[in-house]
Amino acid sequence: MKIGFIGAGNMAEAIIAGLLKSKTAESSDILVSDLLRPRLAELEKKYGVVPAASNRAVISNCEAIIIAVKPKDADFVREALTVIKPASFVISIMAGITTGYFEKTDLKIPVIRVMPNTPALVLAGMAGICKGKNATKAHLEKAKLILSAVGKVIEVEEKLMDAVTSISGSGPAYVFLFAEALLEAAKKSGIDKAIAKILVANTLMGAAKMILESGEEPSILREKVTSPGGTTAAALEVFESMKFKEIVGKAVEAAEKRSKEMTK
Repeated sequence: MKIGFIGAGNMAEAIIAGLLKSKTAESSDILVSDLLRPRLAELEKKYGVVPAASNRAVISNCEAIIIAVKPKDADFVREALTVIKPASFVISIMAGITTGYFEKTDLKIPVIRVMPNTPALVLAGMAGICKGKNATKAHLEKAKLILSAVGKVIEVEEKLMDAVTSISGSGPAYVFLFAEALLEAAKKSGIDKAIAKILVANTLMGAAKMILESGEEPSILREKVTSPGGTTAAALEVFESMKFKEIVGKAVEAAEKRSKEMTK
């Protein structure tokens, strides 16, 4: 299967790297187009992928066409889809762009919509995925195969994609902010920055692994590590007094609202 990328940003590069590392695709079967020619030359040198002369060249020569441009450039890309072949399909990773946006044309384009996140850059991504009305189960499975090269993939209804955006799409930034706060607290306590970074990162990673592998709810895991009158209890009392869960809830609501405002 030839896989084409329209847009050569960080997320496109992450998927390319994942496809090659997992041997899901050969470099000669990956075509890439981008307005920045030096960027194409960089990816060609680094991964051996094939630079394309234009978006239309990618669309007319590939079965899976991954649209990885900024949402503001969506109209420009959609216009080029007139050369798409009957057996080809689109995978859009543009935030806020619905499958219906592509289905407005008379081309009956099969579209898979994906909301990835930045941990895909280290092959630990989490992507929400859904199919448009013209896409088949086979299209969906091929898209899952491609995206699973950079992490986990879960199928959701399209009506939930704004919510998925606010949880897993934006979620890494919430975790990074919490990590920042822990690092600043560690600094105040006199812990060396390098040591603090190791402590914080591995604590977050270990906690995430427990959520995935223990079979228990996060609330139960929290209770198990909290001894009455102990250090953890003292810290959690502060979080609760500052309405931590309410703050997180409002932040997620704001992200979902903004995602809906951006939707085409």
